[in-house]
Amino acid sequence: MPQKNQAQRTFSRGHWILLILLLALTVPWYWPETARAPYVLGLPIWGFTSLVFSLLFAIAMAWAIMTTWKDDPRE
Repeated sequence: MPQKNQAQRTFSRGHWILLILLLALTVPWYWPETARAPYVLGLPIWGFTSLVFSLLFAIAMAWAIMTTWKDDPRE
């Protein structure tokens, strides 16, 4: 059981919402199957957006970890 003066090391609700939203956008389920997608940097548009949202998810996860789990100076 955590003590009252021990820092809480869980993600806030905002962190969870952001991470779940970015993870959902990473999977290209929302693209219609019949759409003729243009190419961006040699990738179909759905592949490019999946790559971009994967990168944003990684950045958001790193930010969430760095802002949540700080080193305790007493340790």
